[in-house]
Amino acid sequence: MRQVLVNLMGAQRLLREAWQSSRSVDPASATPGQCAKTVWLCDTEVALNVEVFAEGGPVFVNLHENEQTSVAAARAVLRTASGRLVRLCAKGRRHVVFWNGSRPHAFDPNRMFTDTGARQALSRYASLSDAALDALRQLRAEVLQLVRAPPGQAVVALHNNSGTDYNVRQYQPGGSCAADAAAVAVLVPQRPEDFFVVTDLRWFERLRQLGFNVVLQGPTVRDDGSLSVWFQQQGLSYINVEARHQRLAEQQQMLRAVLDGLPG
Repeated sequence: MRQVLVNLMGAQRLLREAWQSSRSVDPASATPGQCAKTVWLCDTEVALNVEVFAEGGPVFVNLHENEQTSVAAARAVLRTASGRLVRLCAKGRRHVVFWNGSRPHAFDPNRMFTDTGARQALSRYASLSDAALDALRQLRAEVLQLVRAPPGQAVVALHNNSGTDYNVRQYQPGGSCAADAAAVAVLVPQRPEDFFVVTDLRWFERLRQLGFNVVLQGPTVRDDGSLSVWFQQQGLSYINVEARHQRLAEQQQMLRAVLDGLPG
């Protein structure tokens, strides 16, 4: 038990150091352009692509490479704004596949931001091992470095859904995600798949007042290892922009609402 606690404390320290490190890329001072960083997951390379549109601004992050409507929407709004776009590349797939020797592994990259979530994500595909878990810890530390937002700016996660698997109504009383929500506003009932999930009450009120579907994630959210859970645990502001695949105009409108609400 003592060793388990030591390991957990070490993992938490690694995450905090990754977030606060002065050696990490600073979005506030980055120059426009594009670059890529390679992370090794055991025997497999995974690329983190970074596109800087203008100095300062929020950080947009796409963890599921198959959710391309969200990426197109972010690029469209960032062409006339400041900010950066961080993408995890997984050969066009939702899941990351990597090899440790002759053994394949797979996991959902939006389930790696806590050890509990990472273990569950690897176990789901019979991929859990000490080496695999260490690899996920390294990848999440690199992602957290790149998504560190400038003071006063936001981290904005980009997601798409099929229209049948995930929607804002699941957070209402009786829904499958109800326990994860502190408050829910369903204001566009004909489009429940287009909604925000936020960790900050101020963003909940602003987006609700603008007429969007929005969920305020609760402090007792289930630990599934997602980026929103990590931000909740750290007490940091986070905005998830969720829209149905192919609803490009709608997701652009949602992203512009976020940009308009940021401090000038």
